[in-house]
Amino acid sequence: MDKVWTIVRSVLLSALAVAVIIFSVYLFNSLEYYKAGEAAAQNLEYDNVVVIDNGASRILFDGPGTDKALIFFQGFQIEATAYAPIMHELAASGVDCIVLKMPLREAHFLEGAATYTLQNFDYETWYIAGHGSGALAASEWASKNADKIAGIIMLGGYPEKDITEVSRAAIILGTLDSITDQAAMSEAMGYLPASAQVLGIEGGNYSQFADIELMELDTPATITPEEQWKQTVSLILSVIEK
Repeated sequence: MDKVWTIVRSVLLSALAVAVIIFSVYLFNSLEYYKAGEAAAQNLEYDNVVVIDNGASRILFDGPGTDKALIFFQGFQIEATAYAPIMHELAASGVDCIVLKMPLREAHFLEGAATYTLQNFDYETWYIAGHGSGALAASEWASKNADKIAGIIMLGGYPEKDITEVSRAAIILGTLDSITDQAAMSEAMGYLPASAQVLGIEGGNYSQFADIELMELDTPATITPEEQWKQTVSLILSVIEK
């Protein structure tokens, strides 16, 4: 019996050691993140059009619109404030934006936060969006809550679960994006509603959906970040106003 217990204890200790190593690597990777740049900081400042509420768990961009809002899931290892240039312009255009701040910048922690946001803000029409892994997490939430939103927009991302019940869906990609798995995205097209759009930004990449430095493995864009943000806002509005 003692021999059996010794074997069981050894197996459990080995499993625990592996779990600790995996978590340590995950934590290290999460602490190493892409920080927001100067343009993001400028778009978090108060102006006469958009009021910014930068809280502990979310950033609210409150513009002149009163009926439509977009919940946004940040990409893995990207600072939430880095999306301020796009969110500020959307809010100024009538679509208020709420960027959820993820624990350890990991989008999959935020499904409950999205539901909480819907329940605690008084908007008539909701959209959900995300970047990269944030797009994946947004689509997972949408697969269970299609009746609560009018549409989903995925920046450099795609669904891994069925979201065919969502009324509107769009994927927006930079043509020079070398981070998004194109093969996996092609396989994921069956999860989208028949009316879904795949919209390209010529010369754009994965990194420039946020105000950050070029991400590892991504291809340098041939357009400026400002141009990519401008086109992204225009495409998102085209989906919302369709």
